[in-house]
Amino acid sequence: MPEALGNFTQDEIRGLAQEVQIPERAGTSPTERFVRQISELVALRVAAGEDKGVSIILRSDALESDVEGKNCERVPYLRNGQDAISQKIFVSNTVLGLAYAIHVDDSAADQMAAVQQAGLGGLPALIIDWRGAVPKAALYGSGVDDPGDVEDVYLTETDITPEDLKAGLDEFYTKRLRTPSLVVQGNSVRIWAEGKAAQGWPADRPEEKIQGVLMSFLHARYSRFEVRAEVVNEDGRLDLKIFAKLFDATGAKIIKNVWVLELKALTDRTTTGTSQSAAKIDEAIEKGLTQAISYKDAEHVNQAALCCFDMRATDLGPKTFEKVAQEANDNDVHLWRWYLYRSAEASRLAKREERLAAARPAEA
Repeated sequence: MPEALGNFTQDEIRGLAQEVQIPERAGTSPTERFVRQISELVALRVAAGEDKGVSIILRSDALESDVEGKNCERVPYLRNGQDAISQKIFVSNTVLGLAYAIHVDDSAADQMAAVQQAGLGGLPALIIDWRGAVPKAALYGSGVDDPGDVEDVYLTETDITPEDLKAGLDEFYTKRLRTPSLVVQGNSVRIWAEGKAAQGWPADRPEEKIQGVLMSFLHARYSRFEVRAEVVNEDGRLDLKIFAKLFDATGAKIIKNVWVLELKALTDRTTTGTSQSAAKIDEAIEKGLTQAISYKDAEHVNQAALCCFDMRATDLGPKTFEKVAQEANDNDVHLWRWYLYRSAEASRLAKREERLAAARPAEA
């Protein structure tokens, strides 16, 4: 990308975006907007008392073409929440402005199989399970034909526990960051300099690029929450804040701040390949913890985490946080870290070592 865009530089555009605070949902993908709209629909159906069962809603960019020749019924007001959706399959546009219900002869049939039989298995699909105390959902981003591309989606404003958020971030790392090829394939961005991952050269501003793809992931996973980047407060700018727009007992609108996430990319080289000292990396970790503590207090948030994406040549494991562990514990800040491999081969070797270690008998 050129450094100057018209009469403006990238830094000037970045500064303006931070100053005016782009809306939370700006730049989200069609699938993320689709999930958000369905979460609104689910809230309406919960209030109406939806029956137990399973719903499948498919997102189509060519709705009329996708349903042509199918045994289906037009449902123009699906987004209003007046129509029951349990035990049904719908094909809709992104905003649920128009939908079609696909007829399934046997109500007890495997609905995922029915989607495939209808030739719609490649459409992004949100599957909602109404059989528990609260509806649970899973997003098949590449359609039900690809069961490996699936992630949980939370459709109600339940609390996000540390265990749940960490599990979600682990999933994000595994699918989108673990190797250089995953980053490029999944998100069309680079956190490694092109052709230099094996040498450990980071791309320009890797934290910002991780922040961008992580925001998209969190938007989809926690559809009833908002995610804001670069939040300005009296102590500076925090990287990511997760919050919910709710109503109190009187019906007044309130904001519930849920999480503060401070992101750090740990690199032992600069973008030009110059080596960085271990002391410089320790300084970045300490700075990140200080920021997480300060922003947690400034935003009046109970939960905060320092999230480190480790791009160094050597995987130091838990030793990474040795110097800050006690301070983090004293201030209730979670320390989470993920190691980014410089090649798919290195990732495969690491997985092999993990399997071998697990298979070894425990020492007496």
